[in-house]
Amino acid sequence: MSDIAAPITRRPERPGRATVATAAASVTRWACKLAGHAGQVLPGRVALRINPAYLAELSSNRTIALVSGTNGKTTTTAMLAAALRPHGPVASNASGANMLGGLATALLDSHAGRAALEVDEQYLPSAMREIRPAAVLLLNLSRDQLDRVGETRATAQRWRETVAGSDAAIIANADDPLVCWTAERHPRVTWVAAGRVWGPDGSICPWCIHPLDTAAGPGTASGGWRCGHCGATRPDPDWTITPTEPHGNASLRGPHHAALPLRPALPGAVNLGNAAMAIAAAATLNVPAPQALRAACEIDEVSGRYATAHDDGRTVWLLLAKNPAGWAATLDLIADRDDPVIISINAAQADGHDTSWLYDVPFEQLRARLVIATGARADDVGVRLGYADVPHRTVHAGIRQVLRELPTGTITLIGDYTSFRDARTALGARLTSVPATTPGAVEDTRDHAA
Repeated sequence: MSDIAAPITRRPERPGRATVATAAASVTRWACKLAGHAGQVLPGRVALRINPAYLAELSSNRTIALVSGTNGKTTTTAMLAAALRPHGPVASNASGANMLGGLATALLDSHAGRAALEVDEQYLPSAMREIRPAAVLLLNLSRDQLDRVGETRATAQRWRETVAGSDAAIIANADDPLVCWTAERHPRVTWVAAGRVWGPDGSICPWCIHPLDTAAGPGTASGGWRCGHCGATRPDPDWTITPTEPHGNASLRGPHHAALPLRPALPGAVNLGNAAMAIAAAATLNVPAPQALRAACEIDEVSGRYATAHDDGRTVWLLLAKNPAGWAATLDLIADRDDPVIISINAAQADGHDTSWLYDVPFEQLRARLVIATGARADDVGVRLGYADVPHRTVHAGIRQVLRELPTGTITLIGDYTSFRDARTALGARLTSVPATTPGAVEDTRDHAA
């Protein structure tokens, strides 16, 4: 028997209503599949409408870890689920359905005693209140979907209030000042030097609102920070990564562990940090660190991200970037390449309609590349590229037609959430690193979609 952390138990409430909610969710799931959709959100949403306590009841007698942050949720959750799986079945919302309806559906679909669930940063307080998790991973906070989410400081304040009253183990990124501020009052924090690839939202001291002195810039896997005014400083990390080069050999050192070789199958410095967070969380839940590391580092794609497709003589690398921090990491990842780049932005409901964030992205790094702007907001992208003096073409067409505008060879395609989904659907039968998919399998799984 595994000695993985024992589940938190409590008495379920209103079993009669729970039974009705389960039946309704099952019917809804059947209807979704009949309509050609994956049914990863709506069944849980229907169940919660019938029984608002349903998520709490589903969580009873399970060991659950929640993963939240602006970037890296899906990847870190996949790594954590892999690390926990040798100890038995693990429920997870692998598709990224990360609001309350998606969480309920993920738990409804599995009888596993353990779960690794990613949670939208706006819904983390609600999820923690309902689920009472054994562990919570706090990855990072930066600007994203300002028309829906609002300012990062407001999100951090809600996190801070919720985390302070939680009895969960907290695994937090010591390199993100806002995350440190949210977790500082909790008595049981495991600090991980997971890195910070986006500086502006962490450049002001959360305690006294004065500028911070930072030693971490874009692309670094770890770095210190301190406030010269109030004295706040980065906590001493329990887990550290060395060295910090995105393409070099790295090692991970944790409490009571010798340095372990850290070589994730996924590329980039950002995935060193994601792996470190997942491994630290698994260790907190009593999974041996070497075992957790092996499992986490075997993850080589996440919902089609980093997948490769072959289409009529062109090899297309699919990347997802949906906010300035994600773009900073992505531009760092492709800095050594010289192939053409397709930038596809839709700014649909699931992406956030506001595109002002494009002006926070250092597109100047693409001046030496052949660039095509496409997607529903191709003209907005084109204007931004013009201000960055990036030579480009704007193409209003489907992704396969856009590919015909480029010579054969290797191409990098970077899209926001719905653009990435559409590209994956269009190229699904040609994907070589992940199984072919159907449109239903890559539906919009955000909770505001059916």
